[in-house]
Amino acid sequence: MEALDAKQVAAAIRTHITSYINGGPDTETQDLELVRKVGLNEDVIRGAWTDAREKKALFISPPISPTQQFTVASQLQQAIEKNVAANQLVEKLRAITDWTEFCQSAWDA
Repeated sequence: MEALDAKQVAAAIRTHITSYINGGPDTETQDLELVRKVGLNEDVIRGAWTDAREKKALFISPPISPTQQFTVASQLQQAIEKNVAANQLVEKLRAITDWTEFCQSAWDA
């Protein structure tokens, strides 16, 4: 049997974690056994697996119904409209301020 090399084990674990994020099997238990054999830090590997699970959870979202899709789209549209209306109001206020300043400067001149 070939001796385990820490670099090879680390590379294998990196491959396992990447595979897991992309839908592969969870091999944390086996990876921790390898880590113990070569003397790598178990906490680092546990942390990497925890991060992988969190990342995988971000990619997996529960299916939503057409009603929920409509609600989300409607809320997004309302937020966009409010933002557009706010921007238009700001632009109108700037125009009024600019016009007022222009009139004041013309009056002072």
